Amino acid sequence: MELWDLYDNNRTPLGKTIRRGEPLPEGCYSVAVSVWAVNTKGQILLTLRAPEKESWANYWENTGGAVRSGESSQQAILRELQEETGITLQPNQVQFLQTDRWQNGFMDVYACCCDISVDKIVLQPGETADAK
Repeated sequence: MELWDLYDNNRTPLGKTIRRGEPLPEGCYSVAVSVWAVNTKGQILLTLRAPEKESWANYWENTGGAVRSGESSQQAILRELQEETGITLQPNQVQFLQTDRWQNGFMDVYACCCDISVDKIVLQPGETADAK
């Protein structure tokens, strides 16, 4: 069971959690993360969402996901990058870019430079189906 921390519209923690998949209560927000992984040639890593994903199945995207309860957004992006691609980075290897606000939450956007060949990407079953 995955839990998410809840925040108000100013991103102040509410001291409450919600289980993944449950609708967010009105006036509550969650936090998600995404990372633009770029190599020294300027190429951006994209992964294909698995066909069994509930939303946006078979769409290409940059790596990301939800911040779990008790995690910082930086910890979450390092975890998501490792889970979805097999890329393991240290905190000083990701650069925070900005926070975007969307309908039900906040999206912390990061960037990293990593020269990993696409054939070395380790896909996460049920999450990622391909990489380019």
